[in-house]
Amino acid sequence: MLNKMISFSLFCAIFLMVGCAGPPKLSLDKFNIDNPDSPLRITVFQIDRYVGINGAGACTKDGSVWLGHGGTSTHYLAKYSAGTGVKLASVPLKGQGFHFCAVTSNSVWVTGGDVLSGFSLTQIDIATDRIVKVITLEGHAALTTEHDTLWILMVKTGKLYRIIEKETNLVFLSNTRARYQSIAFAAGSIWAFDEHECLVDRIEPNSGKVLAEISATPQVEGSSLFGSAGFNVGSPVYREGSVWLTCSVEKQVNGKILRIDPDRNEVIANIPVGRMPKSIVFAMGAAWVSTFGTIESNGYHVLEKIDVHANEVMDKYRLESPDWIVGREQPWLVSTNDTLWAISDGFARHIKVK
Repeated sequence: MLNKMISFSLFCAIFLMVGCAGPPKLSLDKFNIDNPDSPLRITVFQIDRYVGINGAGACTKDGSVWLGHGGTSTHYLAKYSAGTGVKLASVPLKGQGFHFCAVTSNSVWVTGGDVLSGFSLTQIDIATDRIVKVITLEGHAALTTEHDTLWILMVKTGKLYRIIEKETNLVFLSNTRARYQSIAFAAGSIWAFDEHECLVDRIEPNSGKVLAEISATPQVEGSSLFGSAGFNVGSPVYREGSVWLTCSVEKQVNGKILRIDPDRNEVIANIPVGRMPKSIVFAMGAAWVSTFGTIESNGYHVLEKIDVHANEVMDKYRLESPDWIVGREQPWLVSTNDTLWAISDGFARHIKVK
């Protein structure tokens, strides 16, 4: 009888220990993307050096990926096959610098330039890979599109313009904040992020009127509330009925993914991720983000898979081995045909489920 009581007590103790321990921490070694046991398959493509800003310099459509490239004297937009990585076309761009890229029904639009060479908006025909027109701009500009319509936001002045794919001239809509860094079309509105005030503004696309101001100041582990100093945010993305943003403060602090409900105009989830999250994308039934991982991960570049229903990281995959870190840029992610491209330093990792 005593032995049975002891055995039962041990069983209860073990049950409680297991039940209270919570889920095991995700191991980067276990989820190394180059591991044969990984559920993901990877193919490495050699490409030209990518120089897009904030992940917005990459466009995809009809099985192709457009990326901005540049050297000391020339800048151009290259078109690659999303499945093979083969370069299909190369379109020279006016001036220096490559900033944003966006796609309408039949065109790719690119902003670029600098103070010396001037700033411009270039329209490229998707079918022929030829330049349709070049429009002079007053400065750096962010882009977003919906069907045949393109919106252009002048970053420094806050002026918002619109152009229809087949039209020639920009149509001025309104003066907005002069500190917006990126914009996206989502749920019938334009969403623009003001990094200095830590606000996401919802803008009416026909008039340019601000419909709502949404605070983007989540608490970050190991840091005070977000402030303007060192604040970094990725371009807004609309998927799963929500607007998503990547947010970080400094390299020593883990980042967050903000999820905004457009029906309520408020943040409904703050999802903890690793340091310096970049370019959240959606593929293979999940959200994905590139980070530097946690402080304990020794600076590995990490691909984090987010469950969009539970609003939490479900898997982590190490993108590179430690000896690759020196001199390597953190990869940008691009979603293509329900696969991923992780782009960095002249190569792209093509990632999909096995």
